[in-house]
Amino acid sequence: MLVLSVGLSLSSELTLAAPPNDFRVLTDDISTPGSKTLKIQSSVARPSSNFSPDSGRLFQGLGELAYGLSEQWEISAQAPVTRLNGNWYSNGINLELQYVAPHDDDDGFYWGARTELGYASQEDDKRTWQAEFRPILGYRISDWHFAMNPAVTTALSGEDRKAKFEPSAKLSYQVDKSNAVSMEYFVDAGPLSHFLPRSRRNELALIVLDSKIGKSEINLGVGRGMTSISDRWVVKFILSTTLD
Repeated sequence: MLVLSVGLSLSSELTLAAPPNDFRVLTDDISTPGSKTLKIQSSVARPSSNFSPDSGRLFQGLGELAYGLSEQWEISAQAPVTRLNGNWYSNGINLELQYVAPHDDDDGFYWGARTELGYASQEDDKRTWQAEFRPILGYRISDWHFAMNPAVTTALSGEDRKAKFEPSAKLSYQVDKSNAVSMEYFVDAGPLSHFLPRSRRNELALIVLDSKIGKSEINLGVGRGMTSISDRWVVKFILSTTLD
């Protein structure tokens, strides 16, 4: 739902209730020029019983390889997957280009954006192309860091081509040089032309620990759905490591 390429082989109800494959709030963190970064994401959720009372845990995974083109530009490719009721589903491939404007790394406002193009493979081997535009807005003051991504996604093929609003936000407190405690919030608000009432939105709130270990960064979060149709609980893990 929040991710650009969802598994269309899942039922439409489960797609609405699923957490995103790309389960993060983007900040000004991009690969340094000429370096490659491997990012591995995984999440486990218990879908809402309102949508699928017989479903077990839902697993979402994503592998991403990013390359720093310059101080402000990064290009990357993603391969998301889903596992539900013992079955694996490939969610296509995504290509992204990300920009972050020059700014003070320690204090004040910054901005950027990421554009994404990808496709999801359906059971009949047809490909549904989709695009995402995700603004990156952030502000640092002292040990606090706030970031938000008011993302818009839209299908480029298929019957439903309505642009959808899928914002996310993060508030972090830097405990020490290597660790921060954060709150993250993800929302699927529905079509831009007609936002869904809150009772029909999938909203997820998580408590997150962000840690740096050598050349690697870890994002570990646990949370729950904030509406009756949202996932009852969710756990996520993201590992990002520089390859050279």
